Amino acid sequence: MKTFITRFATPLTTGLFLVSTISGVALFFHWIPSTFHAMHEWLSILLLLPIALHVWKNWNGILGYIRRKTLALPLIASL
Repeated sequence: MKTFITRFATPLTTGLFLVSTISGVALFFHWIPSTFHAMHEWLSILLLLPIALHVWKNWNGILGYIRRKTLALPLIASL
């Protein structure tokens, strides 16, 4: 399981993020909204699993951001 997470967490997150970004831009510009709306919703739900794997894989790095107090500002800006 650890090998799977190490090998695929970041590429899956990146790939699904790109597809979600493309469908989100298409929705913003109203390009075929009936097609992109359902795809965007389902891919965003599917994206949660690779994100969880990515966070698990990089947990020590995230803790480093928390300890150095450099995580709060980007999270606040994201809101």
